[in-house]
Amino acid sequence: MGGGLTYPIVDFETGAANWYDEDAPYLLYQQEMGWGLPYNIIVDHNMEVVWGCACDLGEDDVLADAISAIESALWRLEDLNIDNDEDGINNNCDPCPDSHLYIPGNLDASYNSNTNEPSMNVIDLLLLADVIESGTENVSDCLLEASDVTGDNFVNMIDVFAFATMITDGLLGG
Repeated sequence: MGGGLTYPIVDFETGAANWYDEDAPYLLYQQEMGWGLPYNIIVDHNMEVVWGCACDLGEDDVLADAISAIESALWRLEDLNIDNDEDGINNNCDPCPDSHLYIPGNLDASYNSNTNEPSMNVIDLLLLADVIESGTENVSDCLLEASDVTGDNFVNMIDVFAFATMITDGLLGG
């Protein structure tokens, strides 16, 4: 790369007298892909070609098509950047994309329909006891996050005792 470019370019120039003699990929010779070099392409986040043209980008309709392809690729990329629980981790990478629902103690992710507050009660306590009894190997990350009532990064009987105390002392909404 030269000339201050910060992105890769494809350059098939070998010094041949005719571009048809260049060592270019077969696709560049196909009629449906357009005839000629330079060939402009737009690649999306999956490294797939979403638009291509052996044309002058200075033409208004060609430039409009290129911009439309870029906007479409960006729109699809924006769909991938959803973060339901707003924890800064994309849903596709987040072990619990709904951690705003599965707060500690709210194992069933239930909410009071009148107050829109988490609803934590004896049902959640029973679910917590089941999680501990059956083991945490096959439990979802969201359920594990909600099961750690004490916040000590362990899910054990101490969480059950702490949660039962919170319920009996009236410290939870139900």
